[in-house]
Amino acid sequence: MIEKINGDFLQWLRGFHFVVTHGSITAAAQAMGLRQPTVSHQIKMLEAELGVQLFQRTLHKMQLTPQGHALHERSLVLFEQVRSIKEEVGRPQEGTLKGEISVITTHSIAINYLTTLIQSFRTLHPQTTFTITGASEYSLILDKVHSSAFDLGIVHERIFPPTIECMPLFSTPLVLIVAKEYAERNGWRFTRAANGSLADLRELAGMPYVGFTPDAMLTHYLYEILARYQISVNITVRVNTSGLLACYVANGFGVTILDAFTAAADPGVFDCYPLSSVAANRLYHVVFRKRAYVSPQTRAFIKYLRKTPIRMDGIIYPQETA
Repeated sequence: MIEKINGDFLQWLRGFHFVVTHGSITAAAQAMGLRQPTVSHQIKMLEAELGVQLFQRTLHKMQLTPQGHALHERSLVLFEQVRSIKEEVGRPQEGTLKGEISVITTHSIAINYLTTLIQSFRTLHPQTTFTITGASEYSLILDKVHSSAFDLGIVHERIFPPTIECMPLFSTPLVLIVAKEYAERNGWRFTRAANGSLADLRELAGMPYVGFTPDAMLTHYLYEILARYQISVNITVRVNTSGLLACYVANGFGVTILDAFTAAADPGVFDCYPLSSVAANRLYHVVFRKRAYVSPQTRAFIKYLRKTPIRMDGIIYPQETA
C-alpha cells in the first residue's frame, strides 16, 4: 500500500535542500526565486510533518541536526529518482540524448580542456545542454558533487572520500613558466637538461613567484614538491585563476608552475621548462556522487571524455585512463 502524501511535501523538501546547500533561508529564497517567508514556512511545515527538528538555529547560520543530516541524504536520493523519471520515461526517440549536464571543475580545465570536447559532443547530441562552473577549491568541488548540485566534477587528487566515485581521466606534466623579457632584465636563469626539462629545481630558491591562493588544488601539490627539495620561494602575488596567473607572470611579478595544458602560452612571451625530472605527472579524475542517479546524457559524456583524444599544447590527452 502506498501511503498518502501531502501534495506540498516535495516542495517542502526542495526548500529544505536549498537551505542546506546555500546555508541560510535568505540565500535559499534568493536562489529559488521565492520570498523568505515562503521558504521559512516550507521548513516549518516539513518539521511539523516529520515531527523532528531539522536545524539548530543560531544568530548567523543554520546547522543540521542528526535528523536533518539523515533527511538530506535521503532527499538527495529521492530527487535523483524524480529526475530519472522526468528524463528517462517517455523519451521521444529511443537512443536520443537530451537534457542538461552540469560540470564543476577548475577554471583551467573549463577553458583549456572542456570547450572543444563539449562542442564535439553537442555535434553528436545537439539536444544536450551544459552548465559549466569554475572553482579553484578541491573541497568546494567535492561538496557540490556530493550534494548533487552538479552531475560531475573534474579534479586532481589522490584520495577521495567514500561518498565520491572517481574515474581516471588524463594525466599532465607540470611546467615552469618564465616571462622572457623579465628573465633577461632581472637575470632569472634556469638550466635545461638534455631533454629540455628543468635541470635543477633548486634554481627556484628565493625566486619571485606568482602562486595560486592557499586553498587551490595545485598549491598543496607544489608545496609538497618544494618541501621535498627544501626550497623556499618569494611569493609576490596570489591569484585564484590560471588566467590571472599568466597575466601577472607576463608583467614581471615572478615565475610560476602550471599544468602543461594550462601553459599553452605565447612562445614569444614565455619560456617553458617541463618538470618531468623532479615531479610526477598530475592525474585528473572525473568524479560524481556514489550511488547517485547518473542521467543517460551524463553517462555518455563521461564515456566520451575518457575515450576522446584532444591535443593541448602539443600533447595528446588522455595520456592514461583506466
